[in-house]
Amino acid sequence: MFKKSWFWIVFVVVSIISGYYAYTYFPKAFPIVNVKITMNRDDAINSAEKMANKYNVGPENYRSVATYGSDQRFQNFVELEAGGKKAFNEILESGIYFPYQWKVRHFKEEEVNEVLFTFTAEGVPYGMREQLSEETVLENMTIENAKLFAVEKAKTDWNVDFTNYKLVEESDKEQTSGRIDYTFVYEREDVQIGDGKYRLKLGVSGNKFTQIEYFVKIPEAFDRRFSEMRSTNSLISQIGTFAIVILYGGFGIVFGLFVLMRQRRIVFKPALYWAIFVATLFALAQLNEFPLKWMFYDTTTSIQTYIFQNIFAIVSFLVLFVGMYLLANLTAEGLTRKAFPDRIQTWKLWSPKVGSSLPVIGRTIAAYLLVPIIFAMDVLFYYTVNTHFGWWSPSEALFNPNVLATVLPWYSSIITSLHAGFFEETIFRAIPLAGAILIAEKYGRKKFWIILALIVQVIIFGAGHAGYPNQPAYARIVEMIIPFIGVGVLYIYFGLLPVIVLHFAIDVIWFALPIFVSTASGIWIHQTMVILLFFTPLWIVVYRIIKDKGISEVPKNCYNKAVLSKPPKIKKIVKEEMSEQIIPEEISAKKYKWIFIAGFIGLFLWIYFSSFQSYEPDLTIGREDAKVLATSVIEENFGKLSDDWEVLSTVWYGVEKQHKFAWREGGKKTFISLHNKFLLPPHWKIRFVKLKGDIVDRAEEYLVFISEDGNILRYNHKIPESWEGENLEKDQAKKLADKKIAEFFNLDPTELKEISATPKKLDKRTDWHFIYADTINYPLEKGEGRLGVRICGSEVSDFYGIIHVSEEWDRKYSEENKKNMMFNGIFKSLFFLIFVIGIVFSVVSWSKGEFSIKIFLKFLVLLFILSLISKINSWNSSI
Repeated sequence: MFKKSWFWIVFVVVSIISGYYAYTYFPKAFPIVNVKITMNRDDAINSAEKMANKYNVGPENYRSVATYGSDQRFQNFVELEAGGKKAFNEILESGIYFPYQWKVRHFKEEEVNEVLFTFTAEGVPYGMREQLSEETVLENMTIENAKLFAVEKAKTDWNVDFTNYKLVEESDKEQTSGRIDYTFVYEREDVQIGDGKYRLKLGVSGNKFTQIEYFVKIPEAFDRRFSEMRSTNSLISQIGTFAIVILYGGFGIVFGLFVLMRQRRIVFKPALYWAIFVATLFALAQLNEFPLKWMFYDTTTSIQTYIFQNIFAIVSFLVLFVGMYLLANLTAEGLTRKAFPDRIQTWKLWSPKVGSSLPVIGRTIAAYLLVPIIFAMDVLFYYTVNTHFGWWSPSEALFNPNVLATVLPWYSSIITSLHAGFFEETIFRAIPLAGAILIAEKYGRKKFWIILALIVQVIIFGAGHAGYPNQPAYARIVEMIIPFIGVGVLYIYFGLLPVIVLHFAIDVIWFALPIFVSTASGIWIHQTMVILLFFTPLWIVVYRIIKDKGISEVPKNCYNKAVLSKPPKIKKIVKEEMSEQIIPEEISAKKYKWIFIAGFIGLFLWIYFSSFQSYEPDLTIGREDAKVLATSVIEENFGKLSDDWEVLSTVWYGVEKQHKFAWREGGKKTFISLHNKFLLPPHWKIRFVKLKGDIVDRAEEYLVFISEDGNILRYNHKIPESWEGENLEKDQAKKLADKKIAEFFNLDPTELKEISATPKKLDKRTDWHFIYADTINYPLEKGEGRLGVRICGSEVSDFYGIIHVSEEWDRKYSEENKKNMMFNGIFKSLFFLIFVIGIVFSVVSWSKGEFSIKIFLKFLVLLFILSLISKINSWNSSI
């Protein structure tokens, strides 16, 4: 049938009709947001440079990084609870809020000062936030003058119309330099989206305008409902991942590879070459996206260290994926060759006289003709379930909008698709289906095993991709039943070539979507490259036809049955020979002595360098006593607890940055004296939660901190944002905070220095957060002892003590900590690499009957040395 001309005519017609249907109904099934992207990466960087010069913000001699993305949280909120996809598109058209933004960061090594600019997709300036060092000294304003100054700047420089805005929050914070920073939050009165509020934040540092930011205040209740909804997605995804590791990794690869090695059916070199080739291209894709990582660069780290960390990560990534690809290639190709002896060898599909053959030409063309058919099925499925059954999949302006911010957008789109098509089809398709056929050949019931494998591969593949926020959580599994059973059948009848090409082509369309949505200058180059590389398999076939001077016949030696059609006979080794071969040579008494000496030295070093003394007190109160004490504290301060509260407990023995600061700056005696007020010693954390009832009301929690001897260190009450409460003014709320300071810490509030007073305006109440500095009782010269109080409505909901470390010390500590983490990461990576090499070497050599205990012991010694170096490096970061 497949050789008949009528079949191909029908195939082409069906493909064209499917393509037309998919193109026509695609926006209804997947409402791609209509965003006009006219700014590109270079435009964003250039515009940010002009703004930095115009407003005199950011550091000098800075570096730039640009990214493009969306406010996905806002988009999910609108689509699920505030009008749906139609409302989201109306927001974009109205210009009330622009969730798709270019962001450009200006930063400099070892400087706190940096600035972040925001632009709309069309290149209109949309926001700015400058971060200044707390040591930067600027002339201060009164809060009223700062407010007037901020409003005037927003009007003149950013064209903000305040007609429909009202002030809902204003806060101040005194920095260590004496500079006072102000924040003003305005809210639109004329429009809102569901329970979300459109807001504008303005910031003034001293006498400098440093922030303008548009955002939407989304209810806390939505986040809780969305998290609960997504939990099922995560659970299914975890189950899918577990199944992949156990069935495909453990049974499929490990056992399958072991059987193939024992039968001498491994073709190693081509599998290795392809693994290196694809992994290298994928690693270069990470390098192509490397500039985006500067958006998350911490300026406490040196530029050289940061570059080294990322290059090392990419190299480690390359090594890891070479190993993954190699194992998948060896197993998938080996099982395929064993299960389908009459098929063309996988590694010779594009070789001379094979790439130009009718089977290869037909499989390649068929894969491309199937692309619109698969898309049409997907469009029909989602159009039906979204329209008639109320299913939900998030709208996409782009599949991955940040691809536009990479150096070569076309490269990441193509190579990511190649990775998915190549790796996933070998793992998810070839290994289970070829394995099922081999099992059927051995145990019978061929149809049963094939049908079972087809169903299992769809379920596992769908579950592995269930992490997307589609609803219901099993949507991806149901979506894939028909198309992926079809792809499985395609593999069974025609091998790996068409399924890999099909998977690659479909993913290219998704991943390259941003490139074809954009109309920015120069984007045509990337569009052209995507189109050309999209047909790479087809170009290879055309090249082969030209080189082979026409269509060829597949040589007989290029079929699977030509490669070790029968396992070679292995010479039977007599018992005495086998014993001599696998038993290691005897270890002499001299070698025993050196092993003993090395072990004694290692034990001595461990005892010498290890600290067996703790300067933290030990817990003397038990779990049940701590729970009883915590319950009495909550009921005394907040009222009687009902029976639906669950009591959870844990012990905290951690060491935080504040502890290390106090130890290094004050020593043992001062360190201990800071406990219970500015530092938390080891303690019980008793948490009261509700596991049943309304998801919003379950946000309410109580938490009690109990010291080692039963003293109450802290307790708090978390109140849902949607609950009603008072709207206190600053003076009213401060009286409550002062009262708690006096009662619990036994301090005179008038002797404390107010650092900040920050309101949080909610729909039904106003919350406050006060921070004070204790300049009298704090014993260290550096840093600052601070006390904080949170008020929800008219209730004191939390209080605590902390040490505010100096910015300079914090940066030195961060750099030191990151260097230690980097070196530990290097040693752990080397440890893992050598461990894997040792295991692979041992398995391969054992399968050949050539296992060497001496080489294996050398691997263990090398691992011990790396572990010891890593341990010594860790001591540098300890107290």
